Amino acid sequence: MVKFLKAKASTAALGVSLLGAIVASPAAHGTAAVDGGASVGVPAVPDATLAPFDPAMAQAPTIEPNPKNVDYPVPRVGSVYFVSNNGDDAADGRSITTPFKTLGRALTVAKAGPRPATVVLRAGTYEEGAEAAGPIGAYNIDFPVTIQPHRNEKVWMKGSVMVTGWSSVGTNRWRRTGWTTRFCQRPTAGDSDRFCKHPSLNNPTYPMAGAQDMVFRDNQPLRQVATLAEVGPGRFFVDTSLGHLYIGDSPTGARIEASNRDLALRVSGWDPGTGGSGTVIQGLGFKHYASEQQTANWSAERPTKGGVVLLDNVSNTRVENNTITQSASTALTAVKATGAVIRGNVLAENGYVGANITGTSGGLTFDGNRVFRNNTEGLHDTLTGGEAESAAGVKITSTSPLTVRDNIFDHNDGSGFWCDLDCANATITRNVSRNNIGNGIFYEVSQQAIIASNVLTGNTEAGLSIGGADGVQIYNNTLYGNSDTRPGELYGAELVVFDLQRPGCPQEGCVERWRTRNVVIRNNLTGGAGSRRLFNASTGVSNLAARVPADTFITAMDYNGYHRTTAAGGPPTPTTFAGWLHPRPTAQGGPFHVDHASLASVQAFTAAEDHGMAFDQEADPFFVDAANGDFSLLASSPARASGDPLPPAVAAAIGVPATPAPVDRGALAWPTLQLRVPAYGSTIGGPAVALATNVPDPARVTSVEYHVNRVGSMTTTQVGSTVNRGFGYAVVWNTTTVADGPYEIRAHVVRVVGTTRTAEPSPHIGPKTSRKTGCSASNSTNRAIKGRSVSSGIMGMAW
Repeated sequence: MVKFLKAKASTAALGVSLLGAIVASPAAHGTAAVDGGASVGVPAVPDATLAPFDPAMAQAPTIEPNPKNVDYPVPRVGSVYFVSNNGDDAADGRSITTPFKTLGRALTVAKAGPRPATVVLRAGTYEEGAEAAGPIGAYNIDFPVTIQPHRNEKVWMKGSVMVTGWSSVGTNRWRRTGWTTRFCQRPTAGDSDRFCKHPSLNNPTYPMAGAQDMVFRDNQPLRQVATLAEVGPGRFFVDTSLGHLYIGDSPTGARIEASNRDLALRVSGWDPGTGGSGTVIQGLGFKHYASEQQTANWSAERPTKGGVVLLDNVSNTRVENNTITQSASTALTAVKATGAVIRGNVLAENGYVGANITGTSGGLTFDGNRVFRNNTEGLHDTLTGGEAESAAGVKITSTSPLTVRDNIFDHNDGSGFWCDLDCANATITRNVSRNNIGNGIFYEVSQQAIIASNVLTGNTEAGLSIGGADGVQIYNNTLYGNSDTRPGELYGAELVVFDLQRPGCPQEGCVERWRTRNVVIRNNLTGGAGSRRLFNASTGVSNLAARVPADTFITAMDYNGYHRTTAAGGPPTPTTFAGWLHPRPTAQGGPFHVDHASLASVQAFTAAEDHGMAFDQEADPFFVDAANGDFSLLASSPARASGDPLPPAVAAAIGVPATPAPVDRGALAWPTLQLRVPAYGSTIGGPAVALATNVPDPARVTSVEYHVNRVGSMTTTQVGSTVNRGFGYAVVWNTTTVADGPYEIRAHVVRVVGTTRTAEPSPHIGPKTSRKTGCSASNSTNRAIKGRSVSSGIMGMAW
């Protein structure tokens, strides 16, 4: 397997910081509630100290996502089983002083015990899961259970083992004999190959990408090669015939780990409501699992596998606040997972896709997740030259109804979010999809969706692409700086809507399906100079007699705003404003595509955009600082209170009141939270260090909690909690009460509904010099080293 992280040489995908309102707060002063309600003075926070988010922080080629800081109480009812690295599987596991040693033992005992059952893991690393290409055993959860860490403790589930016993066998070559781990090596047959992936995904640039083997040196992935001759620094080779494992870097003084498990947990049933239905997996970390690309039941010899965590034919499960990273293929798979809630997870740097969800009816919620840098294997469809089947941050098929909200899809090699093949009744709102190697959001061959209040920026294809979809309402999205330069008439725009005609009509009485129809486009803002057009309406229907003009599938398009940059009186960029498919008799060739140079031209020749607004000028008329990721509207923005009033269903989906009053154009709410002080790289210390956070959409937030934990420790401490007192969410941290050393600082948002979301730090780049009594922020984590003075890195937070 090519397990290494590839930096993308795409200027369009670089330099875009965390999104949201980045507005310097007024000087913070007064009092704030800290630790249970005590009031203390909050030092002034001058505007000058509120450093902007460092754009480089979101561009680090390598980071290690960590388990989230969570605080799940130990239940007082039902059966509770404890697990600890220092435990004993011969113990009863029923108290914190008599824990089991393994999760597998706890699950076996819990299955036979009374309900409800909860397994609580103490801080540590557990090398457990289904063995490579073998039976799932105790990790097949076919009864309802909750699995979580102990309060304020961090747990890693790991699919690898430490490998020792190396011997030098030449220059830059070390060998470990007796390596017997064998992953899926099925002979080529049907629609699979010996690496258990679809054959179209064979990428000649990365020929071993489909193999599941993974080796890590000090937690950094090595690249798999096909022959011993190719072994060198940063590479490894598995000789399956002789049972030898080779690496090209010295193991001396390093921790070498190799994957030997392909699945951590499978929650299974035979129908909704059976088996593991009702299971909750929360607050855990998973890494180094050699998950498979394909998910199917290959017979009794090949049990169903897929993602690191697999929900298989169960209902009402919840996967919340977990971190799944560095897997060979898919992080999370859900098949027929009726009523599943997938919330607040970090799905990052997996070999193929962050989540693959299919065949689910009865509702599924994907909410508040951070999905970034997936498809590290670079798998692409070599048969078509396009995106691979399912390669995306998240790919969902055949699922209805579906709620996707408050997620961040970031730097994935593939579309950020992709709904395909019969998604229906989807609500896709308040997401950020940025810097992906593909579309920001792609809604394809599906039906009935509200796509509203999303921020789509820096993607290498369209910010939003609609193809072969019926009944899509596109309201109040912000599309900026995407780089869809694909040639021809079909794509090439910030917002793309195209007609399709595909076979397949499963419903009785159905005549035609998967045609683009009944699309409404209102109140969106589009700008930036990356794509060939700002908007494009086109067709992918090859049969001329079946082609229809754009006004047949776009039933309403109005109140949108556009900006093209100009310089020194030159032409606007892009020079083409929009593409439109105009009517023409079939005898004369059918509908034809025209590129319009201006909004006035679109208004003159179509029924669209009577109330649209367009600006060709150097200054951005809409946003505070779009180039640096601040998409809040200027006070003078013409987009303020000039949009069409929202239909009740759209307003409800966004979470704003439905009134007859005009609304702002562009995104109204989106997920971002940014720790603003301590300023990036500043030095702080003493008994009253101010911590302050910018929170967009404060109407949905009751308070913000601040937590710190010493790097390397598995516990975290809350150092403050505050409501918005008019100067932001600011508290103080008494650094004299903690020992010297490196610390992580994180913020948690408490929503109006009363649920707490952990805010995740955004990675950063750039060497920072450690000082004995100062601090540094390393390349892999955001840290502050506390001494008599404390230096802290600014952190971007997403809830």
